[in-house]
Amino acid sequence: LFVDEPPNEPAHIWIQPLDSGAIARRYLTTPAYEDFPRLSPDGRWVAYTSDETGRGEVYLQAYPTPGRRVIISRSGGTRPAWRGDSQELYYWQGDQLLAVSLNARGGEVPEVKDRVMLFRAPTADPSKGFGVSPDGSRFAMVIGAPHPHRLVVALDALGDVRPSKRPER
Repeated sequence: LFVDEPPNEPAHIWIQPLDSGAIARRYLTTPAYEDFPRLSPDGRWVAYTSDETGRGEVYLQAYPTPGRRVIISRSGGTRPAWRGDSQELYYWQGDQLLAVSLNARGGEVPEVKDRVMLFRAPTADPSKGFGVSPDGSRFAMVIGAPHPHRLVVALDALGDVRPSKRPER
């Protein structure tokens, strides 16, 4: 998946098959600006950000052919990322990282089961993206102002970010 941003037009999400010589095709075209598409690890869903409501929100649609969409975020959201089992989705809302547990039944679009704020990272830079371990227990992100010749890796800097009330999986 990739985003095409033609001049003076909204961005659209495209699919580029990995086959040699295969031609890219549009996956999602709307009057809104769509960005940050992320294919679920099981290959069944695409999470993405759209500004259709006037602010960025995270949505979910079927893959490879879009269908009925589900809004994942409330009150804004951007930069979705999947847990390795496709049952949980993470996204930024301001300086908060939220986790959304999904309930997928058969071939239907998953429903939001639970939405939990994992932690605040006021110095994180969501525009730089972030990474999630396959089990959803660790996160990697750019924090603070960049230092041109220094790399700092902080292990377990946030401690255990999982709320104690979180439902068992």
